[in-house]
Amino acid sequence: MSLNELVATGLRDVRSTRCAALASGVIVLFDHLITLDDEVELIWRSHWSIGKMLFIINRYYTLSSVIFNCYGLFMTSLSDSL
Repeated sequence: MSLNELVATGLRDVRSTRCAALASGVIVLFDHLITLDDEVELIWRSHWSIGKMLFIINRYYTLSSVIFNCYGLFMTSLSDSL
């Protein structure tokens, strides 16, 4: 394989990775939006407990991780030169 073919394959792989990250980010965001009313009713209005803390940590850590991952993948620019 020539160097040009390797670079083209690498760029295609980066594009595929970006598309997969965006798709998973949209799914996580969609899940957050459709369950927000249940979260407010069932979680935020209840008293503090270990379960509530674990739910909040899990829910918002996942969202922040997806946002950070998408930011890292999409804010870097790729050029055609080495």
